[in-house]
Amino acid sequence: MRPGEPWTDRWYATVQPDATGSWTFTVEAWSDPYLTWRDAVQKKIAAGQGTGDLASELADGAKIMATAGKLVPEEWQAPVQAAGAALADPDLPLFARVSPAWTCPRCSGSTRSGNW
Repeated sequence: MRPGEPWTDRWYATVQPDATGSWTFTVEAWSDPYLTWRDAVQKKIAAGQGTGDLASELADGAKIMATAGKLVPEEWQAPVQAAGAALADPDLPLFARVSPAWTCPRCSGSTRSGNW
């Protein structure tokens, strides 16, 4: 499959059956709570929102990281959990709170799972 136009939920594929008759196929898709959260927060920060405006989003991010920290392999847990702890720390400035989650190489993709 290939994605459609940017910022749409459209995907395209070419299906070429090898015989005449009825055919069925299944498309499986998963959401990624981390990437959805990160995209929304990045847009809000770019629009000028600050820590107070993002209190709910920061709490959501901390919950996402806490859940991901339980799902990822043991060797990935430390950076994912550290990102969650930073998001939950109200004493840190906004950039210090979101930066670990945005730069964590193990966060992206760690929440893509049917376990959510």
